[in-house]
Amino acid sequence: MAVDFAKHGKCVSKSSYERIEEKLHQWPDFMESGNPKKEIIESPSILGKLYRGVDCKNYFKKCIEGDHRRSILLDYNFNYAILGGHEESKIPEWHEHLKPAYEDIVIPLSNELKRIMVTFKIMNEGELFCTNLNFNLDDQRHDKLIGDPGTKDEDAVKQLNTKLQLLKDEYRLKFKHIVEMRKYNRAHFAKAVYFATYYNKRNDDYNAYVGRFFLRDTRRDIEKFEALWMLRQRESGFDQDFWQRMQSLHYYKKTLKKGRSGSDDKIQSILAHKQFFSIPWLICFKELI
Repeated sequence: MAVDFAKHGKCVSKSSYERIEEKLHQWPDFMESGNPKKEIIESPSILGKLYRGVDCKNYFKKCIEGDHRRSILLDYNFNYAILGGHEESKIPEWHEHLKPAYEDIVIPLSNELKRIMVTFKIMNEGELFCTNLNFNLDDQRHDKLIGDPGTKDEDAVKQLNTKLQLLKDEYRLKFKHIVEMRKYNRAHFAKAVYFATYYNKRNDDYNAYVGRFFLRDTRRDIEKFEALWMLRQRESGFDQDFWQRMQSLHYYKKTLKKGRSGSDDKIQSILAHKQFFSIPWLICFKELI
């Protein structure tokens, strides 16, 4: 009855089983008891084997390293399959949508995502969509994870997911409204959102693309967008020296640790130096694939 609570909603009174529970001095590892008085034993069952076979903490460490590589080192490539431009003579048809895509979709939605991350003390964009809100980096080398991947703060995770779903619904409607009101081509506007999200002047691949395909009349559109992008960088508090220090993975991990235990302003400052990628996949993925 207690195990099936999530299915039928019938809660078993604690008084009905607490005497039995008091007699249990051991607990299988895959059930992850939070009671320090109970001895945790290695379960020989298939559930125990599966539990021990998945190294969540090691996977999470690799996620942090991958996040550092992409969001700080900007080690990601231009995707010709999405944006086109295989032929040097072909000018992107979505260039005139760059500024509105950035102003109306990318900037406000990225701000909303960052506000959520500050609220829940999330430092990695990927954690927004797969977190259990229970990890921390610790020890002198900042590569030990404190927290248990299997333990969730259910209420907080539910609240986080609700906020994300509301944002997705709001901006999908906004995307649709802009396309219909301004008579944009949906696919072209989606490509502009993608480019405006992934663009970073410090990324060599995107600079090369701009140099090859934005020429003559179309150059004005990219220049307007780049000016807005640079203004946004300054307004967000981007610090070139701080960003350079975060090129070191060790310094980056140390910064994450301080951020999780620091003030909201500290987290906001860290996020201002990171590249975000999820926006087009939240609101217009169907137009890009």
